[in-house]
Amino acid sequence: MKFGKVFFILIFIGILFGCSNNITGTNSASNINDKTNEISAQLREPPNLEIFIGEEKVTPVLGTYSWSYKYENGTTESIEADADSPSTIVEGREPQKVDADADISIEFSTMPITYLIREWDTEHNVLGIERELNLSIHEGKKIFELLGSWEQGNASYVFYLDIE
Repeated sequence: MKFGKVFFILIFIGILFGCSNNITGTNSASNINDKTNEISAQLREPPNLEIFIGEEKVTPVLGTYSWSYKYENGTTESIEADADSPSTIVEGREPQKVDADADISIEFSTMPITYLIREWDTEHNVLGIERELNLSIHEGKKIFELLGSWEQGNASYVFYLDIE
């Protein structure tokens, strides 16, 4: 009889420790920290963009975007923001004068997975698409839209240049 009780207690303790290891394994501090870091690494809105052309800082206007943010409780907030066409966004604005031979630096606060640049005319038509901005092939007043893609969504940025 004593052997049966000892055997039963050992099995009970084994089950207890076995279950507690599973609980500890799924809720370990490193798993919680990884999840918190993943959530905190998310952006609540599209990243900021600055463009430097030579010594000139060009600050684009955020256009249309689609963005998602996942909260710690597991819920997700998604935003679909529509904007006018790039041609309309720059109406009434003065283009920023830049040199066609100047070096260009495109700096996001968080780099996109990919991006491309579209040139627009004042009649709301796309004239061309480029992977990199090359001002030496442009002259005069030009409307550009940079389209970026991240894991959380997509965003467009509009800027207006007078290329000399």
